[in-house]
Amino acid sequence: MSAGDREELISICDAKIEEYLDENGLGVWEGRYLSEPVPGNIRFEVLRRAGKRCELCGVAEGDSRYEDRLPLHVDHIVPRSKGGSNEIENLQVLCRACNIGKGNRDDTDFRSSPSDH
Repeated sequence: MSAGDREELISICDAKIEEYLDENGLGVWEGRYLSEPVPGNIRFEVLRRAGKRCELCGVAEGDSRYEDRLPLHVDHIVPRSKGGSNEIENLQVLCRACNIGKGNRDDTDFRSSPSDH
């Protein structure tokens, strides 16, 4: 990709971001903070319930063999961007890699997934 192509692509992306922010009445950083973070006591309970393991792949907190998959994240089953809440029933534990792979495109509840962990 040439430098000119790269600059053109960046301009297109910037325009799309600006359009989205304008359409939704958001400032540059407001879209990232549409709701409150998961409170610490709820985060603790979700991690405890999951046994401090990813509920998809089973990697455990502190397992040095999988440092690239850590830390563990408290994930919204129904993403906040799609109306999900911080209620404990809507939260599960995923490792960094599984959570990034899931993104906000999926509302799969991995808490009941059969696994060998």
